[in-house]
Amino acid sequence: MGFRLLIAEDDRLLAEAVSDYFTAKGWKVKIVYNGEDAVEKAVGRSWDMILLDVMLPGRDGFSVCRKLREQTGTPVFFITARVMEEDELNGYAAGADNYITKPFTPLELLARVN
Repeated sequence: MGFRLLIAEDDRLLAEAVSDYFTAKGWKVKIVYNGEDAVEKAVGRSWDMILLDVMLPGRDGFSVCRKLREQTGTPVFFITARVMEEDELNGYAAGADNYITKPFTPLELLARVN
């Protein structure tokens, strides 16, 4: 049985590209496109990793991450275009395990996940 990955990313092309890459590596992947769905799908389910965009519609990634930290210990990596140091520090303060800025390569992402 493969690892389980939840991707919360509103850029559908990026989300599908990351999903395709991890699926090819044997992961089971679910994509959601907004913050509310991210919380709904993450809480009460078993995930090995959550990739979370900061700028999600409905509920931003920082608030999603804080909510997840109340409910789960699943590793959360931000994948985001927000490159300011303040944003990265806010990500870690929200409970993120890693903060990856776009653009990134699938190989880099997999290396960090592993």
